[in-house]
Amino acid sequence: MLVNYPMFGRMSLAVVAFSACTFDTSTHTSLEDGGIQAPPDSALLDAALPDAVLPDAVLPEVDSEPPLPVCAGYGTQSQPITFLGQINTLPSGRYYFFVDNNLFQGEVSIDERGNSWLMVLNYLHRSTNNANLTVYRDRLPLLSPAPLGSDESNTVYWGHSSNALFAALELDEMRFYARSSRHKRVVHFSTTHADTIDYFATGQGSAQGLRDEFEAYSDHTSALPGNQNNQFSDRDDLAQTNFPFYRAGVRHWGIRGGGYRWEVDDRQGASPRDTLHRTWVRSGAICGDGVLEGQEACDDGNQLAGDGCGCCTTEDI
Repeated sequence: MLVNYPMFGRMSLAVVAFSACTFDTSTHTSLEDGGIQAPPDSALLDAALPDAVLPDAVLPEVDSEPPLPVCAGYGTQSQPITFLGQINTLPSGRYYFFVDNNLFQGEVSIDERGNSWLMVLNYLHRSTNNANLTVYRDRLPLLSPAPLGSDESNTVYWGHSSNALFAALELDEMRFYARSSRHKRVVHFSTTHADTIDYFATGQGSAQGLRDEFEAYSDHTSALPGNQNNQFSDRDDLAQTNFPFYRAGVRHWGIRGGGYRWEVDDRQGASPRDTLHRTWVRSGAICGDGVLEGQEACDDGNQLAGDGCGCCTTEDI
């Protein structure tokens, strides 16, 4: 049976042959010695972004056993997530994703509203370290239990998605979270603001207007983004990090903004502090709810394999 695996959004479709819903690893990033083979450095780094560096850390091991015909267990190596809406029925945890012909692991978290999110940016920064940022083009940062004040620079936990990878996820909502050792305020809100999402997906434009379209979580005590009065624009792969929204001279979202400023609803001044920044994404489309939406190729209300609509993103051709 031929199965059509739609990729996210602006990416081309990959057609693979396998039995039932088994994933064919021959069509994506090759697996060697139990790990994901990394492409040459030049394929990951953008010459226009000197801050984008590879982490000096070993990637998590990937089981290279032959894939099994599994369809109900989304997020395994043999049945990776190919459509962001598939995470909506999963518990929090680390899962396999297949996006833009890249197999990698990503972190899913459920919020206080019961919604599932995929983490696309994670910077746990220690005040004494002005480490370079990492722009991921073929994978996403992972999540550790390290507390505020830890230094995760140059590890697999440090970095954020490129514009292209962000766009490939075809999201319709974002979530922002940040804390600092300088004060007790917390930034924690979600938004469906189209211009902000498009800015992070293209690197062009800005998050102007975010202040008028966000929903705060119960622990959100920050003045941002509600008092936003300015924002940087056209920052390419640094759109999420280089002051996408701020209150001029007073309160900022900055992740090595301007090359050295780490800020959470404040202004760094002469004394940088420990900071934590994270962003997450999700799609409202739910696999198996019987409603065709988002990037679903089909949705007949179940997740059964072998019926031409198993896993929602497969269809017989």
